[in-house]
Amino acid sequence: KDMATTFGKEVAKFDSAVFDRSGYRYHGLIQIFADELRGNGVKI
Repeated sequence: KDMATTFGKEVAKFDSAVFDRSGYRYHGLIQIFADELRGNGVKI
């Protein structure tokens, strides 16, 4: 969880991001990472 949080803050320099889930829900570390990006103002 800490790694996803730290990486989310580093990638927050981008304006937007896209997750290719291939029809699957994302959960676990990917969800934490996506939540951190959203919290830092990145559009997903």
